[in-house]
Amino acid sequence: MKRQKNGIIINISSIYGVNGADQRIYANSGIIKSAAYSVTKAAIINFTRYLAAYWNRSGIRVNTLSLGGVEEDQDKIFKKNYNAKTILGRMAKKNEFVAALIFLSSDASSYMTGSNLVIDGGWASWWKYEGDKKNQSIQLSDIELNHKLKKITVMIQVRTGSTRFPRKTLSIIEDKLIIWHIINRLKTVKKIEQIAIITTTKEDDKIFLELAEKEKIF
Repeated sequence: MKRQKNGIIINISSIYGVNGADQRIYANSGIIKSAAYSVTKAAIINFTRYLAAYWNRSGIRVNTLSLGGVEEDQDKIFKKNYNAKTILGRMAKKNEFVAALIFLSSDASSYMTGSNLVIDGGWASWWKYEGDKKNQSIQLSDIELNHKLKKITVMIQVRTGSTRFPRKTLSIIEDKLIIWHIINRLKTVKKIEQIAIITTTKEDDKIFLELAEKEKIF
């Protein structure tokens, strides 16, 4: 594509790359959409943007097509719940993405790159939910109740270095001024019984622990 200075790349993602997975619609089917699914679908959307920018002015266009749910032999309760979340009131038919693919792969989209075309029957355009409340595995009232009663574990991801700044310098700038402040504020919340710190490398672990000990955070 680069040699011929012309090319079109279409990545396929999902509405769960745009919105969080609504576990309520799966009712008591035992199905739970994994975090990995949503994370990878979201990654594809930003990977598209990265490639479009990387191959700028090369004649290569890169876009994403994010699909809504396609009707097959799904559970009846799931279909009812899913349909209630879409503006069109139904799942997609298998042939309803063809025109979008033709559009993205033709000159009709010649001024489009780095974009995400969402074909979802209106799923992502409103918040309304009127699913089968009797068969939901998770009720909103349950979530509210758990929020009121349960203790909370807070997880914080710490980035202590980058290629642009020396690791020690960035630790002081970012961690000391921001992370320390956040942790100290969190420690005043009675519901929080544990604060977990996540770092990316062993070197980060060492730096964070040194600074934590110095600042007497724990």
